[in-house]
Parts: sequence; C-alpha cells; structure tokens
Amino acid sequence: MSKEGSDPFLQTPLQFLKGVGTRRAADLERAGLVTIEDLLYRFPLRYEDRSHLQSIASLKPGRPASIAGRVLACGLRSTRRPGFKIFEAAIDDGTASLRAAWLNQPFLKDIFVRGQQVVLYGAVEMRGSASLQMTNPQYEILDDEEGETIHTGRIVPVYEKTGAVTPKMQRRLVWETLQRV
Repeated sequence: MSKEGSDPFLQTPLQFLKGVGTRRAADLERAGLVTIEDLLYRFPLRYEDRSHLQSIASLKPGRPASIAGRVLACGLRSTRRPGFKIFEAAIDDGTASLRAAWLNQPFLKDIFVRGQQVVLYGAVEMRGSASLQMTNPQYEILDDEEGETIHTGRIVPVYEKTGAVTPKMQRRLVWETLQRV
C-alpha cells in the first residue's frame, strides 16, 4: 500500500501516542507497527462477544462470561514456589460473589482496591464444592457506574500477541486513536 498522499495524522509515529513512549514504540516496531496507519491496518484475529453482562448467580462453569461487580476484598498471596504470587479479589454483584485470581501478576495490588466497580471477562471454573472462580480474567476498572469499556462489556477485537505487544495494548491504542479521528 502506498503511503503517498495519505493523511498526515496517519503517518504519525506511534511513539507520540499517549502511553507509548520510546521503549513501547520499539516493541511495536518489532511487531511491524510504526505509524498510526500501521496500527489501524493490523486487523484482529477474531472478535469476542463480551457485551452480555451476566449475573454471578447465573454463571455456569466451563463457559466464558462477562460480569460487573464490586471488589469486596483483594490481596496478594504467596505460594510454596519462591517468587510466585497470586493476586486474588472477591467480586460481588448483588446476586452472588466469585473469586478472581491472577497468577504471578503482583502489580495488580496497585490497581485494584476494595469498593471499586469492575467488569471481568473470562472462563468460569468451579473451585472447591460450591464456589466459582475466574483465573486470569480480562479486567476493566470503571471510573463511574456508566463508564464506557474497551476490553469488556462489548464486542471486543482480539489481536495477535507479538513479543511484548499484547492484545490489550493494541486494543487500547486503536480505541484511543479512533476516538481522536
């Protein structure tokens, strides 16, 4: 595709987008993404319908689901394996509660706080005899009750992970770019 005559905005280097910078721009470049045009022409592998929010009480193990609820409690738990930690959160939506666990993602202790409104998407599993769990779900913290979501609560594009460039990072960059256009 010829880039001659294209919109100057589309030729903007990705490093100038909010939250990118030089290090992340280098990761994006290794994935073949240098300009905004490159980013917008990298199409998703597929789309997932994360638009239907379910109540926790209605969840069935073995199926992916989107839920919205409040963080009742959260914290980091050590394991027997040295250096391996699990971040856990109890989420309640008024119908029931479930446990969300993220393996070896200790940075989440700085993101989640008690009382936050969150949306999660992931596979639902039985834990023990009667409790539900999501392991490593996609998450989004809502700033307000009516907040618009990027990664959950809608039909979501799923991009290929390339090196340090995650599907979530690509989705956020495309979303923010399209908001500016």
